[in-house]
This record gives sequence, structure tokens and C-alpha cells, in this order.
Amino acid sequence: MLRNKTVVKILSLLIAIVLWAYVMGEVTPTSSATLKDLKVNIVNEDVLEEAGLAVAGDTEYKVTVVLEGKRSVVKKVKKDDLDVTADVQGYKRGTHYVDVKVEAPDDVKVVDIKDSKIKIKVEEKVSVKKKVSIVLTGNSEGAELKDEEAAPDTVTVSGAASDVEKVRSVNAPVSAKALEKGKGEADAELIAVDGSGDQVKAVSLSTEKARIQASVMRTKTVPLKVKIKGEGKKKVSIDAPEKIKIQGTKTDLADINKISTESIDVSGLKGTAAFQLTLDVPKGIKVLTPSAKLIATITVE
Repeated sequence: MLRNKTVVKILSLLIAIVLWAYVMGEVTPTSSATLKDLKVNIVNEDVLEEAGLAVAGDTEYKVTVVLEGKRSVVKKVKKDDLDVTADVQGYKRGTHYVDVKVEAPDDVKVVDIKDSKIKIKVEEKVSVKKKVSIVLTGNSEGAELKDEEAAPDTVTVSGAASDVEKVRSVNAPVSAKALEKGKGEADAELIAVDGSGDQVKAVSLSTEKARIQASVMRTKTVPLKVKIKGEGKKKVSIDAPEKIKIQGTKTDLADINKISTESIDVSGLKGTAAFQLTLDVPKGIKVLTPSAKLIATITVE
């Protein structure tokens, strides 16, 4: 008897849960949901461009939308399910407030759009040519570029007049390691920047990438060996720089552990004299230490 009562209670509980789920999911008339930071897509900008116009400034507009519908439907709606647009067709130069429209899935109603109008400024569209500037990035300390070339070396910057005016340079950022790995070649994403080096996002470029060719020159500090001849049994002391700084490609520098001078003849020297050092430098290596410091004071006793 007791067992039968227990079974009845369990069945009653299960039925109650099923009925509650059905009511909440299907029978409940409406439920609401709020989706924030929905990106507004500007449409028909191409129509403006055909008229020689463009939307100025940052077009990253966002709105908040309130939806209403059956609970089982509303709770499944994601940001990507909504089509949020602002149509700029037909607008002329000047400042305008454009309506934001939201299309939602079936059985879902848009009941509110926060900031339902966005403020845009329409200006004349202009285009200018800018030279591509190659910029070393990443861990490129001590590295310099030699015989650098960019293809293309100029690009066309287009957009609203006030935005294009902000562009001071079109940079091609590339790291020394990328060029070395690519044996002197690498692709770079082009970026339009203002006078402070900040990206100007509101403009478009005629091409997004450039092919960079350059030799990467690195620096290295190595010991300096001063060579003399003709000293015989004389006691000779040398006061000269212990190290010098040289520059070359990573490959050329790899096997260089020191730099020697051409031999200085001290056979006829008595007392002290200063000599300008002539270095025996391998091909492709440049000495960065100023020649004014490449002096050896030699004393013969």
C-alpha cells in the first residue's frame, strides 16, 4: 500500500514538471530579451560613392535592442540572428540622423531600439596617392634595412575629405625576422596612419598588402686586434680600442669573432707615436665605430 502511494507521488511530481515546462515553453504568452552592442551595418554606401560622396568618421555604430515573443523562441535569439541596418541612400552633404532598422526572426517582435537614430556626416569623397613607408616592427632592435623596396611603392587612399586629410603616411610594418626568414622578402599589411602614428580606419586603400624586399643589417661588437711588425726584441706597449662595432647581415656576422688591423711597422720607432688604424674588414661588413676613435698610441722602449 505504502509502495503504491510512493509511486503515485513520483508520477504526480513528474507530471507537474512536464506541465510546468510546457506552460513556460509554449503556453506563456510573451517573454522579453535585451541584446546589447549590436553593430549597425551601413547600407548603400556605394550609392553615395557613385554621387562622389562618402560617410565621414568612424562608422562603428552600436545599438541595444529589446525583443519580445514566446519564451522558447526569444531565449534562443543571438546577435547574429538580427539584421541591424541604417540606409544612407539619398543623403546629401551635411549632418543627418538616420533611422536604424532591425529585422528579427519569425515569431519575434522588436519592441524597442535604444538610440534608434545614428548621427552621420556626409562629405565629398576624395582620393590621394601616398608613398608606402616600410617600418621595422617586433624584436628588431639594432636592425636596419638596406636597399629596401616595396611593391607597390605607392597606393591610393580614398574616403571622406576630412578622413583622407588625416592620413600622413601609409605604413608597411615588417619585422627583421620575417625578412631574414624569407631571405630578404616578406608581405606586409598596409596601414594608413595619422601624424601620431594611430591608424585611420575610416579610409580605404587601393591595395591591402605590399611585397617588401630588403637586406636586414644588424650590429655586433667584437674585439679589435692591433697587429704590429718589426718590434724584434723591443718592448712595445699599445693603447688602442679593445672593441669596435660592426654592421652586416646576420649571415655575414655569424662567423666574425674579431677584427684585425693591417700590420703597423714599428722597426724605426723610438718613444711614442700615434697611428691611424686601417682595419682588415671582410666583404659586406661596415665599421660603425668612428674613424676618429680608431687610433693606436704605440710606445717602444
